[in-house]
Order: sequence, then C-alpha cells, then structure tokens
Amino acid sequence: MEGVKQSIFNMKAFLNSQTAEIEEYDEQLVRRLIAKVTVFDDKFEV
Repeated sequence: MEGVKQSIFNMKAFLNSQTAEIEEYDEQLVRRLIAKVTVFDDKFEV
C-alpha cells in the first residue's frame, strides 16, 4: 500500500509542476501517468 501512496504522491507532484495546458496527445506523458490498464467484461481499471 505504501508503494501506491508514493506513486500517487509522485503523480500529483508531477502534475502540479506542469505550467502549460496540454494541447495535443503526448505519448511520453500518457506512459508516465498510466502504468497499466486492465479490461473486464463490465469495466476497466487504469
């Protein structure tokens, strides 16, 4: 659980450090923010 909290803290710090709005798709940013996507029959988890 501590690893999850650290990941959330790191993501919040990264997002708060961004100074400009995102205007176009950025593959590197997506990969940095999303570690895994799991698809089920009735839902998905990011």
